[in-house]
Amino acid sequence: MPIRNCIVAHMSDTEVNSQVTRSVVLDAGLDDVWAAVADPERRRLWLDDEDAQARAWRVDHEAPGRSLTWTWWHPEDPAGASQVEVVLDEEPDGATRLVVTERLVQPTPAATSRMRASAGVTWGSRLLGLELLLVAAVALVR
Repeated sequence: MPIRNCIVAHMSDTEVNSQVTRSVVLDAGLDDVWAAVADPERRRLWLDDEDAQARAWRVDHEAPGRSLTWTWWHPEDPAGASQVEVVLDEEPDGATRLVVTERLVQPTPAATSRMRASAGVTWGSRLLGLELLLVAAVALVR
């Protein structure tokens, strides 16, 4: 399914202790969103903030077209590692719902406080970056 105009139709937020969840519906086909999530080069285009770029990471699990899970950490703070799960679901109208959940591997009061202070806002910006990447892909095709 080709990408249509990529518009955030709905975004929801959840923050629970050592976990942050963001959900967005993108007006793009599942295959196109999956390519932007799974391909490391494309993923770097929307995970382009200073925090994401500074992290070391490893892929833990991949279910092609459905989910990708990785663990990442700052090299100077491996105890502050978190696991990120990105899950995709196709909506009835052909759009794609993306749910990203980041949870601390070993929650500590300090790490939980840092996550609450910044991860929610940061994931909102990252998902906007994903949306813009998909919009740019449409513009290049036209």
